[in-house]
Amino acid sequence: SYETLWTCDKCKVASFPTFDEAVEHENNCTGEANEGSDDEVQIISPPRKSAKERKSRKPVPTVEDASEGSAMTEEVWTCDKCNKAQFKSYDAAVEHEKRCTGS
Repeated sequence: SYETLWTCDKCKVASFPTFDEAVEHENNCTGEANEGSDDEVQIISPPRKSAKERKSRKPVPTVEDASEGSAMTEEVWTCDKCNKAQFKSYDAAVEHEKRCTGS
């Protein structure tokens, strides 16, 4: 599965499902990743899909640096079983899903 997240341009850790939430965070961000804080990456997962739908899926870019006006994009694949592990390639995501226990 995949999701689109807006990542903070300052700390490069905090991610949000909407541009407005990312901008609000950036306005108060010190630029440092805070261990154990609410600023950790939030993964928003779409509803689970059938095996047939997963085989035909395509990534949606994750958008970074959007507040600068020059959005950079990156494809991110998320495991359909655990909804946590993320990969830059579809093949790596599929290999992980074969071994994943879903926890």
